[in-house]
Amino acid sequence: MPLSTLFRRRLAFLLESLDLSHKEFAEKISSHDAHKDHITSSLVSHWLSGKRDPTPYITQISQVLRPALKYQLHFSNGDLLQEISDWYGLLALPNLEKALRAQFPAWQEPLRVGNFPRLQLPAYHVARPELTSALIYKLLAPDPENGLFHRNGLALTGWPGVGKSILAFELMKKAHPFFSGGVLFGNLKRASSHQILLQWAHELNLSKPEEQSPTNLALAINMKLIKTGGRWLCILDAVSDFGELNEILLPHPWILITTHGTQPLLPHGLEDWASPLPPFTQEESIAVFQKRLGTQWEKYNDPQKVKKLHRLVEGLPLAFSILAGLVHSRGWEYTLTRFQDEMRIISTVKLSPGTQPEISLQLTIDLALAAVPSELHHLLKAMSVFAPGMAIPSFLVEMFLKKFREIEEKPGAWLAKLETLRESGLIESFEVEDDPGLRYWRIHRIVALYISGQILPEMVSLLHRQMKVLLSQHALAA
Repeated sequence: MPLSTLFRRRLAFLLESLDLSHKEFAEKISSHDAHKDHITSSLVSHWLSGKRDPTPYITQISQVLRPALKYQLHFSNGDLLQEISDWYGLLALPNLEKALRAQFPAWQEPLRVGNFPRLQLPAYHVARPELTSALIYKLLAPDPENGLFHRNGLALTGWPGVGKSILAFELMKKAHPFFSGGVLFGNLKRASSHQILLQWAHELNLSKPEEQSPTNLALAINMKLIKTGGRWLCILDAVSDFGELNEILLPHPWILITTHGTQPLLPHGLEDWASPLPPFTQEESIAVFQKRLGTQWEKYNDPQKVKKLHRLVEGLPLAFSILAGLVHSRGWEYTLTRFQDEMRIISTVKLSPGTQPEISLQLTIDLALAAVPSELHHLLKAMSVFAPGMAIPSFLVEMFLKKFREIEEKPGAWLAKLETLRESGLIESFEVEDDPGLRYWRIHRIVALYISGQILPEMVSLLHRQMKVLLSQHALAA
């Protein structure tokens, strides 16, 4: 069911709850001086049936219903704000912040609490609007009769590299009107459940959270969300230990988690949350290839080979993007020949059922690493150990290069090396709005896990010592 249909169901339910006929509602809207058109009961009926679009009148509708909801149905200011925010989300209307500021002078932006990474959509990102809309609908769990939402959860599952974390952030952005309270975020690869609870508690200004047990701390956070008001979304990324997940599942917010595996064993009662992400379609892979190649698209555009590449990597976006980078640096013949030769060798080994996509991704990373100059492998390993999936500012990357003596005296040489890695598809770079001019670099978490698994324990110890020195030097300099 389209979200706009839910708005019509919600509006009909509210009019019925207020005992307002279509004629009375039309007269109330027409009585507003700001509106020049004469609204009829027939037009209201057409809004509710879907024959006419109510969006041009949304301001007048809210002006009429807001006092009625407050005094007749006893909506709090927080409930009113969430209700009107829901309307803007259901109708996909722009300028939500402007509308809320005009109607609620004390309005404040929703809170963002937790260990959010600096995450931009990758250069190869291709939007999947139908999938996104379907997942938002499932997350909100609306009543099809009255359009009201019910607390729910969603678990994005699938193969490594299928785009779960990226899609979770995209859902957060698209669904932001429905969560006027704010968003809690916790990455369970970077922190334990207790550490995440402590961070949430500190950012929500709870008193002495260290002195509370995890159970009491979770209850205190949940109560704080209720008192703050509005609807809340809790995103738990990279969940692998479902026992640990139970410690952090709060009863108040809506829940969105990401976890590996096509059929993970979700805790009892959460089985309906599972939403396996499908791999890219052939058309989506072609779009990824075009974005990844950029200005070189025409040079390497061979539809049959692109389709073959799509089949080889089972439509996994990350694997496809890395191989597109390999095509860009080494050409079609090298990429396809090497991949097929390696896959032919692997195929002689009996694989467990359902492991083909994961093997394809590992083989893709192997080929990309083989194509990268060996002197850059130290940098890749360092990024894999300390910042898997996290954005690192350029100055810190330069420190890494200097410490590992991979930087040349020639100015700008280190940046050229980073560009080599970026073209390989193993890392990506971007800028963020709150740090204009500062460039960030990120290695995908799945790539990092694969690379760091090859590091000897003594190498990890060395890198940890070097990292502490680098950070302390930077702190003194600041």
